[in-house]
Amino acid sequence: MPAVVSNPAWAPREPVSVLQIERGIFIGTLLAWGAWGVLLSVTIQCVTALWRNIRHGKRRHRLLLVYVVLMTSLATVGVSLGAKWQQTFFIDNRMYPGGPMAYYAKYSANPLTAASRFCAFMMNWMADGLLIYRLYVIYQGALLFVTVPILTFLASFAMSIVELDAITRPESSIFLSTNVNLGLIYWSLSIAVNIIVTVLIVARIFFVQRAIAQALGVDSRKSDRMYTDVSAMLIESAALYTIPGVIFLAGYSLQIPLQFTVEPLECIQGIAPLLIILRVANGTAYTATTVSGTTSSSSGTRSQPMGALRFASWSRSHPERESELKDFPISPIRVSLSGKDGVRLSSSQRLEDEASTYPGLEEAR
Repeated sequence: MPAVVSNPAWAPREPVSVLQIERGIFIGTLLAWGAWGVLLSVTIQCVTALWRNIRHGKRRHRLLLVYVVLMTSLATVGVSLGAKWQQTFFIDNRMYPGGPMAYYAKYSANPLTAASRFCAFMMNWMADGLLIYRLYVIYQGALLFVTVPILTFLASFAMSIVELDAITRPESSIFLSTNVNLGLIYWSLSIAVNIIVTVLIVARIFFVQRAIAQALGVDSRKSDRMYTDVSAMLIESAALYTIPGVIFLAGYSLQIPLQFTVEPLECIQGIAPLLIILRVANGTAYTATTVSGTTSSSSGTRSQPMGALRFASWSRSHPERESELKDFPISPIRVSLSGKDGVRLSSSQRLEDEASTYPGLEEAR
């Protein structure tokens, strides 16, 4: 088998900086399709779980199913149009004067790139919207915590419209220096939404986790682990979008090849909300009902959960059942045992005390 031979004389007669840009575009495309594969895998799991819940009567999950299908469809259309555009300037017009990148700079404002960018913006709007909705649910509609993320989201939405108009003008593209400032503002606002929402949600989860420990004591370990997993899921979901976004911002502001991480970023921003929906479909997501029930148990009062804001699966979660058992007034019966010192631990005295407090207990005995 012959070895791979490389000769500088065979390389394209283009500056090194241009070749680096072409390599960046190529690697970005490969990463984008890899991210799309992960998105497709999560989509299949979401559809399976949501369809199961719908068959069990959870009709509200139809909206989540539509959300999942629409998000994946936008990602598929976006990466497909991007691949078609790269075929156009890399292969079909290779001999254009100045090379493929000269063709890219001249004709990048075209229907293929415009439609691809629109799909990316749509995915971003949907992803940020879902995160803000979850913040609204977990904080039970408290406007104090929701106002800033909503305003940041609206600013990001407005800047995306401005940027879309700028990059679709003749002989314009997202990577031209005249549009860099608009892009930096848009991406900074978008990533800021994710950071703010994630910090607020994780803070709320840790607060409720402490309330569970106070209400259930040592028996809350399993519940603590579940909510710790949810907080970890939220952190990972935000990092999944935030870290590549920060890398892209650094490369985009400096106009270096790192800016081409925007290709996989467009698919990654769809994975994070689908992971949240998957937790919802499996019944392990954090809900407004959990907040209401936990705070009521810790304060010794009972209140009605905010059913209108419920964001969970058709089955009750494990900590909800534990909370109901905790609110039941009769303490568990202790079995009579004998220790090594002959001390007997009997439940009779405990039952007599319970009977004096609850007269119906003596009749039941």
